[in-house]
Amino acid sequence: MSLDSLFQHIIFSEHQAEESRRLMREVRSEINRCREKIQRAAEQLNEEKIQLESKVQQFSEKAFFLQLLKTHENALERQCNEITNQRNMLLQTFEATKRRVTEEEEKFIKEITDFNNEYELTKKRELLMKQNVKIQISDLENQANILKMEMKSMEHDSDLLNELQKQKSELIQELFTLQRKLKGFEDKKNGAICTTKYLEAEKIKISEKPQNDAECLRLKKELELYKEDDMQSVYDALQSEIEFLELTLAQKDHQETNNLQKISRFYMIFKKPTQMFGIWIAALLFFDKSPGEEVCYERVGCFKDGLPWTGTFSRQFAGLPWSPEKINTRFLLYTRQNPKVHQEVSAVNYLTIQASHFATEKITRINIPGWKSDGKWQQDMCNVLLKVEDVNCINLDWINGSLQYIHAVNNLRVVGAEVAYFIDVLVKKFGYSASKVHLIGHSLGAHLAGEAGSRTPGLGRITGLDPAGPCFHDTPNEVRLDPSDANFVDVIHTNAVRLFFELGAGTINACGHLDFYPNGGKHMPGCEDLITPLFKFDLNIYKEEVFSFFDCNHARSHRFYAESILNPDAFIAYPCRSYKSFKAGTCFHCPKEGCPTMGHFADRFHLKKMKPNRLYYFLNTGTLAPFARWRHKLSVKLDGNSVTQGSIFLRVGGMTGKTREFEFVSGTLKPGMTYTDLIDADINVGNITSIEFIWKEYSFEHSQSKLGAEMVIDISGKYGYKSAFCSQNIVGPNIAQILKPC
Repeated sequence: MSLDSLFQHIIFSEHQAEESRRLMREVRSEINRCREKIQRAAEQLNEEKIQLESKVQQFSEKAFFLQLLKTHENALERQCNEITNQRNMLLQTFEATKRRVTEEEEKFIKEITDFNNEYELTKKRELLMKQNVKIQISDLENQANILKMEMKSMEHDSDLLNELQKQKSELIQELFTLQRKLKGFEDKKNGAICTTKYLEAEKIKISEKPQNDAECLRLKKELELYKEDDMQSVYDALQSEIEFLELTLAQKDHQETNNLQKISRFYMIFKKPTQMFGIWIAALLFFDKSPGEEVCYERVGCFKDGLPWTGTFSRQFAGLPWSPEKINTRFLLYTRQNPKVHQEVSAVNYLTIQASHFATEKITRINIPGWKSDGKWQQDMCNVLLKVEDVNCINLDWINGSLQYIHAVNNLRVVGAEVAYFIDVLVKKFGYSASKVHLIGHSLGAHLAGEAGSRTPGLGRITGLDPAGPCFHDTPNEVRLDPSDANFVDVIHTNAVRLFFELGAGTINACGHLDFYPNGGKHMPGCEDLITPLFKFDLNIYKEEVFSFFDCNHARSHRFYAESILNPDAFIAYPCRSYKSFKAGTCFHCPKEGCPTMGHFADRFHLKKMKPNRLYYFLNTGTLAPFARWRHKLSVKLDGNSVTQGSIFLRVGGMTGKTREFEFVSGTLKPGMTYTDLIDADINVGNITSIEFIWKEYSFEHSQSKLGAEMVIDISGKYGYKSAFCSQNIVGPNIAQILKPC
């Protein structure tokens, strides 16, 4: 073979090999595709198998229920057959009796006829006998009707038996549910017992530790050498202790933490509430500060680091504010011309105000957030405000200076000065009146508004939405919001308790001309408690629950305010000395000077109507939105045939609607008694036109008791209008009775 032919043969063989490899690759790819198809088909088969199994389970459950229904149906059929047999027997007895009566009647008539024929009695006697026979026939027919009525009664009793069997099955299901709940409560109880034992052990450890701590023993011994009336000697001793701790701190940076822990434990042991002891603790906490420092910034002025801003028990950690440039306060304008997209305006460059949709003839409302706010409630507030009125709505943004609470406490002074500067520019450059400005501040934003108001003469209004408590409890008026900061200051308190004692974020102090305390002002209905999450023993979950708890109670203030914008006549508040007196009804109804409405329209209440002694304004709200409630006082005079145990429910109807059915009284219901209670209706019914009365008995047995409302008297909370409604009927349980005006 020549080399050329050999070379050609090799090339041909390579082509064949390449072709074979290509075919192999195609075959492999085809095999992979087939495998993928097989895998997908297997997955589909598995899914269909799961679905089929679930359907089989459903069918088995349905078959089980069907079997139960068939069993129940068979039982009912047996009962029906028994009743039918009884009915047939009664019919047979009736027919037999009727035949006997007929036969006796015919026999008697024949005997009478024979007797008459035999003895030739007068026709009058015959007529008399016929009349007697007719009377007997009539009696027999009456007996037949009575038998028919008894048969109907038996059929009714059968229906009642079926109803009782149905109630029995429902009660069994409720029993199972209650048993499951009882088991859950027992588990929670066991968890609580374990937690209590653990906390008691920790308490013993903490109480024993200061007794063995050398530093605490030394401080205790030195304090016992001094009497409480020798204040100067105590002060000198505390000064020497402060100098000693300063020297120690200079040597070791971490010594400050140890000293603070020892002082806290020492304070927990002795708890001497003297003024000097409080000064000592405050001094130990701040021995590294230089009192009397001051910073000054262009436009907004100077800020000092002395009393009352620092050095008090409530403001141990307060300090100097940041610069306006670092805080970067922004004013975001919304109007009906730009309700969704803001225009940023600036007092530094007041031409931005001139170029915006800001209108000098309109009222300006500025929404001011507190610590670490995302601005959502401000946007919602502007949306509602612009829906109701044509205003300049401005949302303040100072998020850079409010990310940490202590920094926000310090920086709000600068931001308040920025707001005051903005209003001053409006007055001087645009001829705008400060009385047309309304500041709406939430939490720290309320005190920020107070800072701005103290710098702005003639400011129109400030609304404080649950002003912040930490660092502001019992502080001087210069530090917090107070009535002198504007012509009108109204405040809504929804979490007005101390942080470390009752878990609250709002201030305990009254701050305005009108201070409103919905639901007592401490904890709002519908907000979760902090006890149940403890049983989960999960710190992260508990932190989330704590934040949700604070946010819910604290945020209800701006939710109430937003709802009040859309409801001018809602949230009527009653002047009272305490929430306890309000709940007892001693402050019902509004006095002759009237009641204010909490929220947006509180300024309709003229301050000249207020009494010289400070009053607090209370009201109740609902658990969920809409929150507004309308207060009524109802008196029900009960009528009936017997004393029974149960509950009375009422529904009040008026020109604008009906309230929900609410429980009025429960327990022993005695005819002739008059029951009185205060209710908070979920809607404003207007002029009352009717009252619906219904009562429910505790017993499941068939009751012969009947009750009714002889008279219901309604007194409205706002105006004290009295309406009386009457009825002469008494009804059984679960039957509605409608009362009309007397």
